[in-house]
Amino acid sequence: MRGCGYARMVAGPIGLLIALVVQDGEVGADKVTWKLESVHHPFPNQRWILPEVDFWKRQSDGTQLRVLCSFAYTSDAQTYSSVNGKTLSVVRPESNRFWIRFEFDILSEDVDIAPFTTIRFARRPGDDFAANFIRVSFEYKQIEHMMFAKYDVRADCTHEIAVKMEAITKTISRSFAPKKEDISDEEQMAEPVHALSSDIAQTPPSQTRRRRQRWNANPGLCLETIRLSGAIVSGFEDEREHLLDNITRQAGEIERLKGNLATAKQQRDRLRWISVMDVVKAARLNRDLEAVKAGQAQEVTVRNEAVTELGRQRDELLSRFTLQALEIEFLNEKAALLGDQLNYQLDPTSKRHANEFIQRDGNRETHRGVTELERERAHLLAKVTRLSRELEEVKSQATRGSQEISRLKLKVAVLINERDNVQTQGSYQAQEISNLIGLTALLEQQRCSQQVEVNQQALQIMELENERRGLLTNITRQETNISSLKQQVASLRHGRTSLTQQVAALRHGRTSQHKQTRNLASGLLLASSAAVWKLAARAPTPAKERFEMAKKKLVAPASLVMGAGIVAVAAGVALKLARHPEPPAPTPVSPAAPANPLPRVYIAAEYHWPVIAFATVTVIFTTVAAVVLICDCCPRRRHPEGHWHGLL
Repeated sequence: MRGCGYARMVAGPIGLLIALVVQDGEVGADKVTWKLESVHHPFPNQRWILPEVDFWKRQSDGTQLRVLCSFAYTSDAQTYSSVNGKTLSVVRPESNRFWIRFEFDILSEDVDIAPFTTIRFARRPGDDFAANFIRVSFEYKQIEHMMFAKYDVRADCTHEIAVKMEAITKTISRSFAPKKEDISDEEQMAEPVHALSSDIAQTPPSQTRRRRQRWNANPGLCLETIRLSGAIVSGFEDEREHLLDNITRQAGEIERLKGNLATAKQQRDRLRWISVMDVVKAARLNRDLEAVKAGQAQEVTVRNEAVTELGRQRDELLSRFTLQALEIEFLNEKAALLGDQLNYQLDPTSKRHANEFIQRDGNRETHRGVTELERERAHLLAKVTRLSRELEEVKSQATRGSQEISRLKLKVAVLINERDNVQTQGSYQAQEISNLIGLTALLEQQRCSQQVEVNQQALQIMELENERRGLLTNITRQETNISSLKQQVASLRHGRTSLTQQVAALRHGRTSQHKQTRNLASGLLLASSAAVWKLAARAPTPAKERFEMAKKKLVAPASLVMGAGIVAVAAGVALKLARHPEPPAPTPVSPAAPANPLPRVYIAAEYHWPVIAFATVTVIFTTVAAVVLICDCCPRRRHPEGHWHGLL
């Protein structure tokens, strides 16, 4: 109990001293950061996955306790509020440096730089672990120390990096070796600086001052010089001396400030070194305290076992005392009985009766029995004496046992008090653990909410990626359509050129055809008019009249049918031209069509009215011819003067 109290009394001020260490005007660091960095990360691997990085601390009883980190972040600027027992993934950052930092809180009760003894992580076959070597370092009080420069993790198994206090001490000493050399160099330079400052402070007066002192000592020699120089020279000399004094004083002040600055730097580095060494010593004392606690716990266990053994021995002694008391009581009763028998035998009356009995009976067996009884009585008396002596010894042993039991009871009370203190500390620790569990649950809830946000952002990113892919697909499709449309435009331009050429040729041909048609229509009209006039003016003869009558009977129906057909065709062409005065649009030429397609035959706009006029004239002429034929074919009596005389 006292040892544990002394240990707490020592550990408390050490923790308070470490918590109050001041560095660069700020409170000493209460966090330690451990970093795992990939060494020579291969370029094809864009990720670095570390499955379930755990930190374990070995207890004094041989069990391992898991240590949780307070915060962790990676080199790809993705922060994690809680990464305990989770798989970590580092996406390739811009600096191409893959590392993960774990921060641990250092409490006043636990000043160990490494709050754990083992770093454990697994590398399973098929994982994108990428790195074959990692660099392990830790940062404390804004100073980074290298633990392992190149740790081999190429095997597909669970890797355990042992973190020992001796290795941490060597690492810190190796890191501070250049600082120590700088401090020694500055201490060596401090002596010349101090000597130079002393020389400057003890510099003798200048030549001008000595000259003035000499002139003041001999006023007769310098009287003329003083009169010639006057007050101006005197003022100039005074000002010059004053400036020289100021420069000398400022140089000394500068050197003094440089010395103070160097001393302050030395003190700061020395304080930093002392603080780090104090931390190391405190960690070592903490480890020794844990060892003492473990020894005390083991001693308490041994004492509990001793108390149990003493209780068992006490029960055995009590049982033995009870048995001996019963045996002594039985022996006392037997001794009393033998004493009564002896008294009876010693009684004269009894002896007389015995002699009479012996004489009367003559039986010597009874006398022998009495002798044996006397011998047995003497033996019993010796045994009673021995038992009395043993009883006294047992009583003395019982007294000593009671004293030992009281002393053990006192020890048991002390151990019970220590156990109560340990239970109280355990309750405090359980309360802290419950608080940490609550904080862990809160952090887990925050992590879940952040994970939900991350998942939502990932879904949004996936949607944006799908939309981007759809846009790229549409752009590709539109580019394909644009290229096909460009090909179609090129083919259409080629077709338009060929169609323009064909239209020009057709216009030229239609102009010539129009002239031929007009000439043919004029000739046909004149020929028809002449034939009709000649037929009407010629006088028929009887034979010829009969022939003409027969011919008319045969030709008249055919002429009527032909005239009706011509009228229908002319009317249809006229109606079509009247309904569609504009030419039809040319059919678009596809890429698979021939180079010079034949357009649909149509009549140009300038030929519409001539064709309509020709169709009208044809209809009128056909109608007149049909009427003449009908009238000529009617059976009537003709006038001999002429064919048309009867009509008149």
